[in-house]
Amino acid sequence: MKNESLLPTVKNALLLAQKKGAKAATATLTRERSVDFNWRDGKAESVSDATTRTLSVQLFIDGRYSTASTSDLRPEALERFFESSIAMTRLLTIDPFRGLPDPALYEGRSTAELQLFDAQRGVVDAAYRARMAKAVEDGARSEKGASHLLSVATSFSDSEAQWARAHSDGFAAEYERTSFGTSVSVSVKDDDDRRPEDYAYASTRFLADLPNPADIGREGTRRAASRLGAKKAPSAQVPMIVEARSVENKRKRKE
Repeated sequence: MKNESLLPTVKNALLLAQKKGAKAATATLTRERSVDFNWRDGKAESVSDATTRTLSVQLFIDGRYSTASTSDLRPEALERFFESSIAMTRLLTIDPFRGLPDPALYEGRSTAELQLFDAQRGVVDAAYRARMAKAVEDGARSEKGASHLLSVATSFSDSEAQWARAHSDGFAAEYERTSFGTSVSVSVKDDDDRRPEDYAYASTRFLADLPNPADIGREGTRRAASRLGAKKAPSAQVPMIVEARSVENKRKRKE
């Protein structure tokens, strides 16, 4: 069963913004729970379980525009939040290029199921996370080159989030999404006492789509072991091949 809709809270926030003086506004409410289970060298290392909830608004007042956010959704706190946010907005310079989209653009929106939410997320509990993290390490230690292993750190993470947005001119939408991931970081000892390391990971929207955790572990060991015996190359101008995951990670940091 999916979670309770966030749209009523978002729409009530819009009504309050207008009551306090905003001629137009948008409100977005997000709620997310993320759990990270970390395992190192045969035992659990740490667990983090965080739930966040944030209301973000855009305010349009007498040609002026501002954004603000809060995590305190108590009625009295929202009263103060909008009073102060609207008062500060009135002090800003007029921005004639800010405004809500034409409501006609909201018409005819697709109702297709985007398959962002895994209803099977309920099978994931503390024992499941521990099994997955341990399975990744077992895979790492079973791969050729494991005799050089110094340390294996693995993790299993899962999250679910809700998102709801509404505009004062009629737009309203919401969705839910899930994500699951496993990772491994492997360090090895070289004959010259260097300690090269590498990693592997996988992340999916649906739990059933995650690769075999042992395969993730083996990939991490293969990558780390491939660095054994590496030597410094002579200086030269040559074409460079960049691994795809390096480009992906750089793009994610920019986003």
